[in-house]
Amino acid sequence: MQLYHLKNNPTSNGASPANRGIILPPNFSKNLAGGFTFIELIIVIAIIGIIATYGIIAGIDSYRKQNLRSQVDEAIFALEKARSEAINNISGADHGVYLANPTALILFRGNTYGAQPAYNLPLEKNPALSFSNTCTNNEVVFSKVSGETGNCNLKISNSQKTFTITINNAGGIDY
Repeated sequence: MQLYHLKNNPTSNGASPANRGIILPPNFSKNLAGGFTFIELIIVIAIIGIIATYGIIAGIDSYRKQNLRSQVDEAIFALEKARSEAINNISGADHGVYLANPTALILFRGNTYGAQPAYNLPLEKNPALSFSNTCTNNEVVFSKVSGETGNCNLKISNSQKTFTITINNAGGIDY
């Protein structure tokens, strides 16, 4: 096979390879289109698929954790709001949170849930989470002015993690 140096080839009409002095075989086509082979494309698609799968799994896990954390924060908010309203003697009544409703945590006014139903304020529960508690009558009632209540725990969990909120008899909320 004989090679030609394009720079010295009189038929090279100033093409780009000739200007760089590239040596090509005589049957080389200057119009040859470059591209990827089928196997290269399949490998790249497989790599992108694997990376996307890991991303989706991580995203779902992160979403579940955020849902759980958001619900815990909402439960803490409800407990702290009820305690604050009781300590500040709002409406001259005790305040509490009813925990047994399947769709909501309910802030209420009075010494028990249902005493003043016009005030009840529901805070929606996430149906993907489970709730359990050790509170008397499934409610936490804070006494007016002192904010005292009975000891109990509220547990909020998903399939992977459980958060426990502890309410002590002085009305302290620990999480």
